[in-house]
Amino acid sequence: MLVHGQNPLCDQGRKIQVDKGGVYMRKYKPCLSTAFLTTYLRHAGLWDEFRRLGCHFVACKGKTNMSHPLVISQGLGMCPFLVFDGDFDKATENANDEHRRDNACLRNLLGSDIDSIPDDNVIKKNFVLWRTRIMDEIRHQVGDDIWDVAEESARNHFKLQMGVRRKNSMLIAATVESLLEDGQNIDVLEAASSQLIAHCKSVVDAK
Repeated sequence: MLVHGQNPLCDQGRKIQVDKGGVYMRKYKPCLSTAFLTTYLRHAGLWDEFRRLGCHFVACKGKTNMSHPLVISQGLGMCPFLVFDGDFDKATENANDEHRRDNACLRNLLGSDIDSIPDDNVIKKNFVLWRTRIMDEIRHQVGDDIWDVAEESARNHFKLQMGVRRKNSMLIAATVESLLEDGQNIDVLEAASSQLIAHCKSVVDAK
């Protein structure tokens, strides 16, 4: 969850803050979204703008838990931007499937009419829905072999071998930075980051 402003209202693994801007949420998967987005924003020279606009990242501990703080933030007149996993490959045809349920709930609260289990990544004005999971989608776009080489290089350079899992935020940041510095395009990450900044600006400009 990304948050705009100050004055925390609650802190139970998901912090809500109130000020001139809006609330920005992301699904919590060991800070994967934060690692990917922060690294790209810094590389693209957008981090200072992100901070100038008063934005922060806040974890929601899973998309099942996102609807509650989302409704609260909307009730307080804030403008949320969500980033969450669609889990297309895990969903079943069952109408009560948890992924269909959670995705549909967030979609409806965000005022969208997209399929609750989309067959592609979705980037809209106030949310990003990854087709499967952020790690899998970005790794797939880069190419599994290219990602693995960059990851191994990052492990060796920063001594992140023993006990460091692939989802470690430091390892993700180092891998993404290495790829970007080598000129690798990560279009879907660029699009998500650009839309995030655009939304932040629109919220502030509307105040």
